Amino acid sequence: MLMSMLDEGNRMRRRYVALLLLLIAACLLYTSRYYILNGWHERFGACAVGSYVAVQVEAIDAQTGHSLSFDVARRSTLIVRDGAYADTARLLAGAAPDRMGTYEVVVRAPGYQEWRTSGVRPARRVCYIKTAAVRAELQPIQ
Repeated sequence: MLMSMLDEGNRMRRRYVALLLLLIAACLLYTSRYYILNGWHERFGACAVGSYVAVQVEAIDAQTGHSLSFDVARRSTLIVRDGAYADTARLLAGAAPDRMGTYEVVVRAPGYQEWRTSGVRPARRVCYIKTAAVRAELQPIQ
């Protein structure tokens, strides 16, 4: 009887150790995911392949403070210029993929006055550029 109780205790200990190792492995996987998503991989040269736009614009109506309707936003144009370089895209898509620069940004939306700003610079990363987010407050045409 004593031997069977000892064997049962050893089995329980092995189960607890296996469960503990499984928990540690799950924590390590979760932590590595956190570091990868936050740029840790760049320091060690493990860059992911991808394309990042240099400029992304959030356009809002200056009178209401609300974002433009989807219909207006999809018909709107985003123009970015840096010296001789120029890129024109839909407002929702962003512009200047994987290109550093100091940009002049122009937004043209139906029913709104043209909006522009300059000096927009995306940040440089080891593997890619970090998109410069711009908030455009568009004045409705009276």
